[in-house]
Amino acid sequence: MKNKKKALIALALVLILIIIGGWIFKKSSQPEVEQKESTLPASERYEKVEPGIKVSVERVKDNRRVDFQVKNIPSHYKTIEYEFSYQTASGGLQGGIGSPSAIKNGRYQKEILLGTCSAGGACTYDEGVEKIKFTVFFSTGSQKRYLEKEFAI
Repeated sequence: MKNKKKALIALALVLILIIIGGWIFKKSSQPEVEQKESTLPASERYEKVEPGIKVSVERVKDNRRVDFQVKNIPSHYKTIEYEFSYQTASGGLQGGIGSPSAIKNGRYQKEILLGTCSAGGACTYDEGVEKIKFTVFFSTGSQKRYLEKEFAI
């Protein structure tokens, strides 16, 4: 009787492992699909920002950073935040987010590192970045609007 229970448990474990292994194999063999859709949260509805706001992204001289600038921001917007993403030469998808920041004099500027740095100061820089996509959110306090744009850098 005890041997029969042990055999059933062992058989169940083997079946579970086979199912999990098959699922992992199926997931790993599917080609990665390049995301072309919006990165906006599906749970929230946003309207596009009105025209006239100018966004620019340019490489800084060391080619390890970009200068992100937003100009002509209407005075009714109080804060700005952003998300960005880019492909590296190795095919990896990288990106980041900016915390909500106050808008001063209708402008916002931030230098963004294309890579990562540890707390100890050691940095790894992403190579082969040719395009970077930004989603910029503008908030009045009660309303949030957005702008999406991809830049060749």
